Amino acid sequence: MACADDCMFWTACTLGYFGFLCLAECTVPSLASFSTLLHLTVQDIAVDGLLAPCCMCVRIKASKTDPFSKGAEIHIGLGVYPRCAVQAIMAYLVQWGNAGGPRPCFCFKMVANI
Repeated sequence: MACADDCMFWTACTLGYFGFLCLAECTVPSLASFSTLLHLTVQDIAVDGLLAPCCMCVRIKASKTDPFSKGAEIHIGLGVYPRCAVQAIMAYLVQWGNAGGPRPCFCFKMVANI
């Protein structure tokens, strides 16, 4: 996907769907509310290989069903293109680049159409 926003949206959708994630577990409503202690960052995603990954591990720090914020690790295997969360994450991270420092994986600006 040539457009970074389209790639981010598709990656969030595939990760959320195949990881059975709630919206709040993988997105941030705004950069002002971002916290590395609560929200998903690039550092919370690990793949088993950079050139040809077969699976990835996503560390969820907190959710509404985790009252003590113990977190959980979710493993997602390789799927069939284009509905593959592993391939989507890899493509998104290539577009993202390496700007350094913890950043949220997915930050969507909600715009109301009135």
